[in-house]
Amino acid sequence: MLYSTQQIKEFSEKYKKYIGLPLEIGGATPKTLTREKLLPLIDGGLTSVRMGIESGAERTKKAYKRKYTNATVEKAANLLHEFREEIPLPRYDMIINNPLENDEEVVETLMFLTKIPVPYEMNLFSLSFYPGTELYDIAKQEGIINDDLNDVYRKSYNLFADGTSGKLLNEPYLSNLFYLLYVYAKNGRSISSKQMRSLVSRKSNPVKSRLLYFVMKNKASYFLKKETVTQLWANSMNGYRQKAENKHPGSGITVSERSVKSSGPVGYRSD
Repeated sequence: MLYSTQQIKEFSEKYKKYIGLPLEIGGATPKTLTREKLLPLIDGGLTSVRMGIESGAERTKKAYKRKYTNATVEKAANLLHEFREEIPLPRYDMIINNPLENDEEVVETLMFLTKIPVPYEMNLFSLSFYPGTELYDIAKQEGIINDDLNDVYRKSYNLFADGTSGKLLNEPYLSNLFYLLYVYAKNGRSISSKQMRSLVSRKSNPVKSRLLYFVMKNKASYFLKKETVTQLWANSMNGYRQKAENKHPGSGITVSERSVKSSGPVGYRSD
């Protein structure tokens, strides 16, 4: 989205005329996503947008060199939501498991995400420290990285779901709240700021927080199981369709498929 509005208009017209396939943008930023640029892209066939948010905590955003305010992010997300019929499931990149953050900063991001309109899909990534970056140097100084081979090169930035349980494998509680947001948002369900405030109050109000998380995690599990059943049904019917096509060409049996990632990586790498 770094191109000028005129360049985007020219591209969209040519793409629509000569290509005519669904269009996806994988590198939008909150500062460059504008209505003037989005409208011609939608006319050209835009159906999917991926945008990096990474964090809602002010100190963390500075460390990531993300020079935009939360208000700018919220404005961009609201713009995409306005065109939800054309772009039904925008994707937002988030970075978690940052050992340089404290719990208050993680909560700051969680609370901010309750303002993002649903539905959307969240790509969650575990922070990796790459040599040659300021964050890597800080992590070395802080003793977070002691062995580059294991702490950097063999460390995965992917996160994995614990089947359809509604939680992540081997991740702390606050990280699982991001996953809870992911499941709810993908299914068009929002988590209110009041609910999130209760969820993050494990120390000050443990009984209420644990009870609410138990209920909401089970609901997330229900969503995931429902998606898994839908996928299995679609796969079996498509297998039947393929057999029918092989046996009786032109039979025209079609079944829509729905992609889910209930037991695999929550996201893929964000450049």
